[in-house]
Amino acid sequence: GFVTDITYKLMRVDRSVLGDEGVIHKRLCAHTKVSTYGSLSDLIQKQSRLLDDKPSYPKAVSAEWFGGSVGNPCRIHGAVCESWFAKPSFPKRFGFPLYHKLHSRLRYWAEVAVRSPLGDAIVDWVLYIWAILGRKFEDPVEDYLFFMDGDTAARKRFERLHPNQLFPVVQQTFVVPTGKTESFARNCIRKTKERGLRPTESDMLYVSEDECLMSANYRLSGFAISLAFEQPTDDDGPPPRVTDLLRELSRDCLEAGGRIHLP
Repeated sequence: GFVTDITYKLMRVDRSVLGDEGVIHKRLCAHTKVSTYGSLSDLIQKQSRLLDDKPSYPKAVSAEWFGGSVGNPCRIHGAVCESWFAKPSFPKRFGFPLYHKLHSRLRYWAEVAVRSPLGDAIVDWVLYIWAILGRKFEDPVEDYLFFMDGDTAARKRFERLHPNQLFPVVQQTFVVPTGKTESFARNCIRKTKERGLRPTESDMLYVSEDECLMSANYRLSGFAISLAFEQPTDDDGPPPRVTDLLRELSRDCLEAGGRIHLP
């Protein structure tokens, strides 16, 4: 099928904050509280608890992880991020690297580094330790909302500096019922490790059911689990073992009662 019509629900983020004595003209920022966990079950349970809480203001909840093994895929290093918009603290807290200075030289080299397994491991551990040390972060609203622009800018710069090389990214998102999320995530980790692969990105977030017939969430609430790989090959395409893995996981997702999310 084809998507012929899309409707976006936009939300206004005011650049001023209403104080007790009127409007205080201060720029809002994105606040992010990070909690770290060592197992998939804890990662999912924390997200579920946050989602059960119904705040009066917009809040985003997501989780990322790395690690795990064939024999013990549940033991991971993961983080749950809880974000919202509010006025800056005083003194202002440090920013989280992914949501801050998207076009900096540091962001560029980090994006290039994750193309290798060793570089990816270093970046993962740096972000994980930074999350443990900081716990709470504040970033510009635009950088938070469009943090993937840092990846896009790095890819364009790399391909401009290296005309004969590409910066390939292969990503797949699987939407699975809430009750099958942990078992499917364990399956993803185990099969990824069996093939000697290391995802550049492993994350999940809860998505509510909708009534759009072509949506992956058509009458299906659950978690969207995404895996991304950026390791290049000699022909600048994705390694065959990556595409084979994603095909197999797509079948596993369907067997678990889930659906493939088409970006």
